[in-house]
Amino acid sequence: MIFSKRKGLDQNILFRRSLPCSKKKMIGPFIFFDHIGPMKIETGKEIYFNAHPHIGLSNLTYLFEGSVDHRDSLGNHVNIKPFETAWMTAGNGIVHSEKIYFNKYSETMEGVFLRIALPKEQENRNPSFEHIDSKNVPTINYMGQLFSIVAGSFDGFHGAVQAYSSFFCLHSQLMLPTQEFSYELPQNYEAGVYVLSGRIESEEEILHEGMMKVYDLGSQIKFKAKKHSKLIVFGGEIFPEDRYIWWGFVSSSREKIEIAKRKWKNQEFPKIYGESDYAILPEEWSI
Repeated sequence: MIFSKRKGLDQNILFRRSLPCSKKKMIGPFIFFDHIGPMKIETGKEIYFNAHPHIGLSNLTYLFEGSVDHRDSLGNHVNIKPFETAWMTAGNGIVHSEKIYFNKYSETMEGVFLRIALPKEQENRNPSFEHIDSKNVPTINYMGQLFSIVAGSFDGFHGAVQAYSSFFCLHSQLMLPTQEFSYELPQNYEAGVYVLSGRIESEEEILHEGMMKVYDLGSQIKFKAKKHSKLIVFGGEIFPEDRYIWWGFVSSSREKIEIAKRKWKNQEFPKIYGESDYAILPEEWSI
């Protein structure tokens, strides 16, 4: 069981981080799991994350309410809206910025920001970005319930973005009381379920909002809703080698992390056109 840690970001933004943590660094290839919001956004009080770098991972942005303005060093400028999949693969290096602002359709912002480590052989690939409209995000009926395949592949069905490893990420918008979910994991898969809202029971444990249950390699995911619940169910194949994490950098090599730190400090990463403000490299960073 993982209790998400509530943290403060710039401008007093609060969010819940479940991965990485002292109990568990990764679940399959998932190396960061952040739940942001729900929080009120006011006109004139937008939230801006200055340009910052990544290597060795794919960033997955999936919103339930509000919107995020995404810009990156590939020249992409996209407004990400609810139930769309934004999939940015950093590879050998990318820089992006994010702006969260008042949406005329909703005054509330909520979503998950996930990072999926790349396999060792894909860490040096060129960066890329995919933006999937909500109507093109696949929805499946599994055990009488509707799930969106946010990314990856599950039970023979495939998400819309290019996945570089074996994993799945599902969103249940509404699981009714007494409804059940079960799935036998492949032997080299581990998984987790995160409660966005509501309450579920798994292996005689009760999970509330902001809590995550971890399922070991080759085990069975099994839980029951105790009230109306919204969930993220995710997992995937583990890597044979460890991963190092420092700020926005993930790699199978410590040396690549140090190289990326020097490059960012010396401003040798690619730039975002029209943006001059950027995040300062931290002196220290910890999980």
